[in-house]
Amino acid sequence: MPCADFRRSTDFYTRGLGMTATAGAGPNELVLQFPGGGAVLLCQKPVDTDNTLPSRYGTSRLTILVPDLKALEKQLTASGYPLPEPIKVLPQYKVAITHITDPDGNQLELYRGVKSGSKR
Repeated sequence: MPCADFRRSTDFYTRGLGMTATAGAGPNELVLQFPGGGAVLLCQKPVDTDNTLPSRYGTSRLTILVPDLKALEKQLTASGYPLPEPIKVLPQYKVAITHITDPDGNQLELYRGVKSGSKR
């Protein structure tokens, strides 16, 4: 995932999404991980930028399976990153889903499975 400002992105992914930042593979990389394992996300600042990303960046989309979408919504809101849309339950696909955009314009699709007939 491209990012222009490590501090800003680290705040979003750690405080907002609850990921843990670990050492990167180089000075322009940051590895983020959910507690207990889970997804690993590599944020990399393009070497040819000056903390702004050209329009070709910010077009990535990452789909993340989360254990508790309502709890994550509360955490994001408390951290200053409210969801731009309510969580939608799509019973035909047996998922609850929402979207949020990170500080660099990368789209995140957050979802969790639901049982038939569930409203959450």
